[in-house]
Amino acid sequence: VSTSLLHVTLAATLAAACETPEPTVPQPVAAAAVGAGNGDNAPIHWNAAARGLVAARGASTPFAMRGYAILSVAQYHAAVAAEKGHGAQPSSTAAIASASAVVLKYLFPADSAALDADLAAYLASVREPRGRSGTVAAGAAIGRTVATGLVQRAMNDGFATPWTGTVPTGPGMWFSS
Repeated sequence: VSTSLLHVTLAATLAAACETPEPTVPQPVAAAAVGAGNGDNAPIHWNAAARGLVAARGASTPFAMRGYAILSVAQYHAAVAAEKGHGAQPSSTAAIASASAVVLKYLFPADSAALDADLAAYLASVREPRGRSGTVAAGAAIGRTVATGLVQRAMNDGFATPWTGTVPTGPGMWFSS
């Protein structure tokens, strides 16, 4: 292989690697595609929905990071609360799904109707354990309760409050030039 051919190949490979592909907007994954009924995929489905909404709405990085954190905390606490449930053992899948929808509706209120429809389809695909009923409804109720509390806390956390402080100046203080 000649040196010039190697340089041309290397340059073409480098140029292709440096190209910025056209961004695509990920769409929320259909509940059936992630197997909603098996219980392991609720976070996958709702995290994909969150990513799709962040991209579609052009959310800022700080907004998205905070949103993902609230969503993850809601999913975790909903699953824990469902596992501690009494009686019919509420569905943790339904709890995670419901909590996720509540958080995403808080973050993206303009998409509430679509999220409600997604939640209804998702919950309809969750299978009740054989011989028991009401576990999905109980899990969904737990998820709503958990997420509502987290949303109330998020609404008062000061995230949207503009900073009114002053940047310290003087020796040893960083400044932008």
